[in-house]
Amino acid sequence: CGLETFRTTQVVQPSTLVFSGGVTGIGSSVFQQCNSIVAVTIPASVSDVMPDFASGCESLKHIYVDKDNPNYEAYNYSLYTKGQKELLAVPQGYDEKNSGTAAVTYSTSEKCEIIHDKAFNQVANIIEVNIKYGCKKVGFAFYDCPKLVLIEIPSSVETFSSSLYAKCPVLDHLFVNLNQNKIPAINKKTFIDNNPYLYIQDGLESSFKSMGWTDFLDYNQYGTESADYYYDHISYTIKLNKPVTVNGRVYDGSAKVVHGRMRNLIKGDTYVLDHITINDKDYVIDEISDRAFAGIGIDYRFSILGCDNVQRVGNWAFYNQRITSIELPHATYIGQEAFAECPYLNEVKLGDDVKEIMHSAFKNSPVANDMFLPVGL
Repeated sequence: CGLETFRTTQVVQPSTLVFSGGVTGIGSSVFQQCNSIVAVTIPASVSDVMPDFASGCESLKHIYVDKDNPNYEAYNYSLYTKGQKELLAVPQGYDEKNSGTAAVTYSTSEKCEIIHDKAFNQVANIIEVNIKYGCKKVGFAFYDCPKLVLIEIPSSVETFSSSLYAKCPVLDHLFVNLNQNKIPAINKKTFIDNNPYLYIQDGLESSFKSMGWTDFLDYNQYGTESADYYYDHISYTIKLNKPVTVNGRVYDGSAKVVHGRMRNLIKGDTYVLDHITINDKDYVIDEISDRAFAGIGIDYRFSILGCDNVQRVGNWAFYNQRITSIELPHATYIGQEAFAECPYLNEVKLGDDVKEIMHSAFKNSPVANDMFLPVGL
């Protein structure tokens, strides 16, 4: 199929397009202005697809690929090379959960190492892009994304295009969780039209000053420490990198939660802090650090479950949050003001392992008036 093959066709446009098995290549902008197409299926016979093949098709929500195609596959309704190593195209009308409503956040595959030029070309509804750890190269990926506010960049990234984005008028947050030994060039000139907030770890300011940046915000806000890895709005540090057995299960090591940006939760959402998989290894989560979730304001209430392995909840860990409930069956330490000023916290379940509950741990939180503490405290 060549350039603009189906552009504003005179026939009645379909909502779903399945290419025939004889098609071997798909060129640029073949669906230009075909605004009734919501899904495209690429057959096993296709061996060459231009990354901008769906450019100009605003209604396209889902890209599918025949499972027998040896060159490409679909993940998260987007086009990847086989094995998900390279992200080629995200549909302009991307719909995260096939819900018929606009999406908010896009997360790349954990196997993705390269994001190609214009992978997010004219994607209309995405507000936030979470690039998963493992990605090494990001091209001129974000072009004309009218609602894009935030890009999260992991420490694995080594190379950026000098033109990371263009025509993204509301982009104002750039989270850069970078390894201090390999800092790619993120020149301030690239973002001259937006002047976004640059969130980095403490100690990296001089490296970015040489690239034109002058104002910085701590990646891990409110005094939390720097993190090693960042997944789905929560950052982690690996504490132990050798096998450990916790509650009868063997893990590859242990990790702690360093920082959580809860503003992306939806109403009634629940977080599970049990274990985290990093580079195909499972790390048990046994600690929530000081100030990990403190004061990160959100509009909705949320609960946290699955903290079966958490032993320590740090000082001010959930200070002034909209958390409604949490279960900590094996916690031994609850820090100072860990759950203070939480106006909707009505349930905290503690087990018999708890040894210390520090000063004002539940200050001015409703649960303080109706708690059953283990015997001996």
